[in-house]
Amino acid sequence: MASSIDFPFVKCVDLCLCAQKGDFASRDTFEKLDTVFEGNDRDTIILPVTAWQENVLSTDIVYSTARTPGDWEIENMIDYIHKKGFRVLFKPMLKLNDGKSCEEIDFSGSAESEALWDKWFKNYAKFIFKMAGLAQRTGCSFFSVGSRFSQSENREKQWRWLIDSVRNIFSGYITYEIPADREENLPWLDALDFLSVHINNTPAQFERIKRLASEYNKPYVLYN
Repeated sequence: MASSIDFPFVKCVDLCLCAQKGDFASRDTFEKLDTVFEGNDRDTIILPVTAWQENVLSTDIVYSTARTPGDWEIENMIDYIHKKGFRVLFKPMLKLNDGKSCEEIDFSGSAESEALWDKWFKNYAKFIFKMAGLAQRTGCSFFSVGSRFSQSENREKQWRWLIDSVRNIFSGYITYEIPADREENLPWLDALDFLSVHINNTPAQFERIKRLASEYNKPYVLYN
């Protein structure tokens, strides 16, 4: 486990990038980062790295093409952020080529549903394990194992296996980005080190998050 973090005071900036190979080495990206650093009271940068899947029914996940930054770029970018005095929440992302959301990935309508889910998790895990290794090598404070996979969140055994496996690679704090209004739908929430919640800014959601954080004795980070 990483050194203790005072979670109520973790202030994140999400770069909201869908970077391709070369983007993390470009002057434009570093200039954007410099504007974030200057006069900002935040202390943590959320760094997304994207893999690609063809559509909601595909099980292949691709992250070795020009659409995903290379390892050396990612390492260089994290080093630059650390030298500026910021921590890094490493956030692997999955996007679909057909423009749909990863929240729609679902094999439940297939006669081979279980086999397809197993294959998808196996391929997704390869991506996550590779990124977790990068996060560990570069000294990231936080790592996200996923982001808003709504249709798979009831697959408790597979998510717990993934999180446990990541702990064998990454020694920092582990989270998962929970979709807005689905905070109570994760049966494996206790396996996370802190709650990372995509917010919709409603009072009811804030109350749910605070109640869950208290119930599971977990800190939380909010962002939109």
